[in-house]
Amino acid sequence: RFLFFERPTPSAPNMPGWPAVAGSVRFSHPGGTVVDPVALTLTTTEPGGAIWYTLDGSLPSTNSLPYTGPITVDRTLRIRARVVRDGRVPGPVSGVSLTLISIPQRAFSSNLPLLLMDTHGAALAEGTRSTGYLTVIDPSQGRSSWTGPIAAQSRAGIEIRGSSSTQFPKKSYGLELLNEDGTDRAMELLGLPADSDWVLYAPYTDKSLIRDVLAYELSNRIGRYAPRTRLVELYVNRSGTVDTSDYLGVYVLVEKVKGGDDRVDISEVEAVDVAEPDITGGYILKKDRLDGNDAQFTTQRGQALGLEWPRSRDLTTNQTVWIRTFMNRFETALYGSRSRDPVAGYAGYIDPDSFVDHHWLVEVAKNIDGFRLSTFMHKDRGGRLNMGPIWDYNLSFGNADYLEGWNPAGWYYPQLDNSDYPWYRRLFEDPNFNQRYIDRWVSLRTNVLATDRVLSLIDGYTNLLAEAQDRNFKKWRILGTYVWPNSFIGATYRDEIGFLKQWVTQRLAWIDSTMVRWPGLSHAAGYYPDGVDVQITGSNAIYYTLDGTDPRSSGGGLSPSAFRYVGPVRIQSTTRLIA
Repeated sequence: RFLFFERPTPSAPNMPGWPAVAGSVRFSHPGGTVVDPVALTLTTTEPGGAIWYTLDGSLPSTNSLPYTGPITVDRTLRIRARVVRDGRVPGPVSGVSLTLISIPQRAFSSNLPLLLMDTHGAALAEGTRSTGYLTVIDPSQGRSSWTGPIAAQSRAGIEIRGSSSTQFPKKSYGLELLNEDGTDRAMELLGLPADSDWVLYAPYTDKSLIRDVLAYELSNRIGRYAPRTRLVELYVNRSGTVDTSDYLGVYVLVEKVKGGDDRVDISEVEAVDVAEPDITGGYILKKDRLDGNDAQFTTQRGQALGLEWPRSRDLTTNQTVWIRTFMNRFETALYGSRSRDPVAGYAGYIDPDSFVDHHWLVEVAKNIDGFRLSTFMHKDRGGRLNMGPIWDYNLSFGNADYLEGWNPAGWYYPQLDNSDYPWYRRLFEDPNFNQRYIDRWVSLRTNVLATDRVLSLIDGYTNLLAEAQDRNFKKWRILGTYVWPNSFIGATYRDEIGFLKQWVTQRLAWIDSTMVRWPGLSHAAGYYPDGVDVQITGSNAIYYTLDGTDPRSSGGGLSPSAFRYVGPVRIQSTTRLIA
């Protein structure tokens, strides 16, 4: 027969078991915000079951409060309850948080989603994790309000996160959504795919409020996954009613970097995966400030790396040894005599295109944390190492007064030594990798990184923040004030956005100026029944082919199929011309 147990007892005898589990508790209110007193009723379909509940966040038991009738909610409360019945395991714990909104706040509304973190008296201190509730209100008919429908509510573990950013008064938070029993709870938030792990990023030194959002969106648009985001306004209520003092300003809800079908799409390595091919992936590695939770290792060339996913507690010794060995083999191939061999060389271990795209994302934004910090890479089962996803772009797009971050001209990478800038200098010694890098720039400038498209993205975010930014800077009075490491100090939000747009325009133009200008064709692709004479323009010697191949051969020489351009090219049949 089957028995149910209240809790597991690994490596010890089982506790007494029961033939069934008691039913659950249903609440008459789904939780969230209230503006008037609520009579909260608790019900169960369990025959003969008694409901016990707590108001202090503790686990309900028969030593708690017995439910005998509606609970009057006329203040901020959290209610946890469960059903107890003789002869059965106590039912699952259910809970809701009801937060009272102060009279002055009841008229508040926003065009952005509202997020409320209620800690019910628990302090949010660096280095500690508190348990509270997250309530999400999505705009209804264009506006979010405290009386609007609740999009989501969940118990959550909340912690202050960040490194140097923890010095700022506006804190970023890590969120882990939880079931009432403490297990992970995957939920969709504001249209983003369901997961239990999230970040609430606090733009502070970045007074545009959108540098991270912009960079991640550009990455996704060029086909490289970066965490998806939503701009929100955040309140943190520690106790009592929600009032203006609980407002914390504009935040960004961000997907946490981890493996999963809707995050970094790689296989999950489990403890039983001890041999190839299962042990080969997936892994997310990082180059960053590392701690004891990162399963740190050092490659044979002295590169210190950590494992972001799986977390160190979930890894076996065999797995950490395997990924370290893989990285050593990659470095051996990269710096060896057959480095450029497509199988035995570096391309057998890494996806060169991902390294190219990552490099361009760092350089376009001139992210002064790029390459040396907040750098992730991932490897799927049976696959090669990919750079990305990108992370932490608040000190980018001109927002830094060191490492030339303020200057739209000049490359960022030459300022870094090989420890901060691993592998790339060797990769660029390969003329084919170098050409791949140049060709990718030309391609991106025709679409995602076209100047007008990037500026249009900035305008879209700025318009979305038109009203919320004003509230944010009334809370945090930093406009016109230096906040480390600002290179530009605008008196208004409009000044900050103007600087960002000017910097982006100048940066893209400067990168263009370092390139041999790509050829221009006098005619677009199309149908020309009488043939056509195509003129090719450019500032240097021009070579072209008519068979669809690259005029440049592998290694940098001229292709045997290439012709030097000396005048209009007569096309009289179906042809693919490449110059």
